[in-house]
Amino acid sequence: MNAQTTFTPADQGAQVLHLSARDSAPAVAPFADNLDHLQAMEQEARLILARAVLRCNGCEATQESDVARVLSLAGLSTENATLDHVELLLSGHVQKTRLREEASARAGIALTLPRFCENYGLEGFERSVVLLLFMLTTSRGFCEMFYLCGFEKERKWTEGMKIGSLLAIICRDYREQIDRRSGFSVDASLIRQEIILFRNTLDETSNILDEIVCLHERFVRFILDDNNLYSTMFRFVGRERSCVSLDQVVMDEAAKHEVVTHVGNYLKRRELGQRSILDEFYGYGTSLTLLFHGPPGTGKTMLAKALACHFDRQLFTLRLEDLNDTPGSYEENFGSLFREASLHGGIVFFDESDDIFRDDSRASRALLIEIEKARCVVILATNKPVELDPAMERRISMKVSFAIPDPDLRLCMWQSLIPPGVRLADDLDLRMLSERYEFTGGLIKNTIFLAINKAMSDDGIENTVITRELLNHAASLQISPLAEMSRLCRTYPPAMTLEDIPLREYQKEQIRHLATAYRRLKEGGLGLSVLLGSGDIQTGINAVRALANECGLMVREFDFDKTLSMADENRVIDPVSQKKVSPMRYAFSPGTGSAAVILFVDHNREVERLLADTPDTARNMMLAELTSHLRTHPGLFCLVTRSPGKARLPAEFSLRFDLEYPPEEEQIRRWEEHIGWSSVDDDLVTLVEHHPMHITEIDFLARQTMIHAIIHGGSGKPTVADIYETIERHQGKKHQPVLFGENKSKGELARQPLGKSKDQGNE
Repeated sequence: MNAQTTFTPADQGAQVLHLSARDSAPAVAPFADNLDHLQAMEQEARLILARAVLRCNGCEATQESDVARVLSLAGLSTENATLDHVELLLSGHVQKTRLREEASARAGIALTLPRFCENYGLEGFERSVVLLLFMLTTSRGFCEMFYLCGFEKERKWTEGMKIGSLLAIICRDYREQIDRRSGFSVDASLIRQEIILFRNTLDETSNILDEIVCLHERFVRFILDDNNLYSTMFRFVGRERSCVSLDQVVMDEAAKHEVVTHVGNYLKRRELGQRSILDEFYGYGTSLTLLFHGPPGTGKTMLAKALACHFDRQLFTLRLEDLNDTPGSYEENFGSLFREASLHGGIVFFDESDDIFRDDSRASRALLIEIEKARCVVILATNKPVELDPAMERRISMKVSFAIPDPDLRLCMWQSLIPPGVRLADDLDLRMLSERYEFTGGLIKNTIFLAINKAMSDDGIENTVITRELLNHAASLQISPLAEMSRLCRTYPPAMTLEDIPLREYQKEQIRHLATAYRRLKEGGLGLSVLLGSGDIQTGINAVRALANECGLMVREFDFDKTLSMADENRVIDPVSQKKVSPMRYAFSPGTGSAAVILFVDHNREVERLLADTPDTARNMMLAELTSHLRTHPGLFCLVTRSPGKARLPAEFSLRFDLEYPPEEEQIRRWEEHIGWSSVDDDLVTLVEHHPMHITEIDFLARQTMIHAIIHGGSGKPTVADIYETIERHQGKKHQPVLFGENKSKGELARQPLGKSKDQGNE
């Protein structure tokens, strides 16, 4: 058969078509639809098989009847089916199909296989592999033809193809087969992007040619244009077509323009297949990953939805709170989510994403891997301060800060969030509202929505009029609870660690033991209450923050003076009972304090007054309320105060912990950093001997001294006298015993520049 050289009119037609397509690219009709295109691709796959049979490279078919049947299924007869003839037919068919694909694109007819190959940067050999595996899964006629070829008679063709069979079918000769083996390595595009999957587990003893591969089932359905989701895990994947306009997002215009430009360019290049060069060069990490961070209600979610609407993309989300209930592993769930987004050119959006990166969990690691492999836009949003893990940090392409808006931006929000048709009363001044209420966009939206909801008549929104009274009342419903919370309590994650605090090592070890004691007491349902004394309040606060970090707790910080108030006007709403209670009771409410250390900060030495021996009814009532809460509180409580002297503590306190000053060397080093010397001077040693301080005290007094020196001397170079005067002004006179060395008289220190000896100062 291979020796036949005669040509029929059909052969000549194919040759003419081939030359014409190559030279003049005549106009061709587009495909009618996606199915019409897939039928043409099926014929291309059959011709590829027919060519492989005629080459007989690795083919085990020996019966002439099988070969004839294969050629027949490809629409060929044995009389004219030479290898050259089939090569010519295949080339002409491919040329015409590609021209029709281009015509279809111009006509707006969506074809899934070309789009799939463009999205993943597949062409040539890789595209042929996808085509053959796809047809093996979807075409009964192709399956029958493949079986007759005899490549894998011992197996069922529905299980996929051996790599050796794919190489024998696609490649021209043995040399090309050896070269194309690399297309199935772990770094190859088909494997790295998980387009094809291995049926078996590979190890060092595996013969790569005998390994069976198949096309991922989701990609098969995508090429078939079947975008229905059948797996139960997709019940937790949200797909949304947003209708939020970019004009509705009021934020810094320069920042918004930057985001829109980057997202637009990325989606455009990905759609045109121009990102494949970067994918091949970098190999991984070519998704556009954005981090939106800022307080609640500042527009993070709104911008994500607006981007999806503006670029006509689906927004894919995963309900993180349901992640543990979804079937399959984290890897499977995130893989499915990102696969869907990549297939549809969509945007993946994780709201409140900080929760998933907690404690380096398996879920966080799975998500990081998927972000690394993704070829789509990924948006992460968080309300919390940005403290990214280094592994996450390097995966973020761009960070976008959403701050509390200033009055001008708030005015734009008030104006943009009033729907068309709603009228404003003459007494309404939006500028006044924007200056009066320090709202985020979310609170402004809530305020307007409530006002419209109350003012809307049965005639519809067109006749709705918003008055100043309506908006002020709606705004008061937003601001009231915020005002109560902001003046009493501040909740935050403790960024401070023990290594950040300049304490003596044995005291750091004591704090670690405190954390261990808390964890053990917690197991028995007991609490731990600590009074922490420190000559510097901020150092005491930092120590509690480090303790909270050791215990894995948040910090709920209260001003102790405010919690002691029993006045009715200072009562706040208990989140559990929804009744107004005293600030002290609110602080110990089980609904708000069980997962955080309760920190009372005594700035005004209220502890000393509470523990005084002189009788006082009001003081006794305050102390009784505090101790009653401590008796039943199951968590960690810390009260930071200046040293309360020798007063006896109530039994409800588990222990008293006094912070010592850091080592003298560390104090001296801190003074040097502020004053700018390069070596230790006797004057500075004397200063530390007479006035030991915590590091934060040194920082404060050094700044005050510099200001004092500039005002009085102009040079900004402080003298020893400047430092002593500043200390005396802020701390009063101290009489400390000399710890070591000689004590200099006040006259010797009078106006001597810091960093010089007495003799040097007189020169």
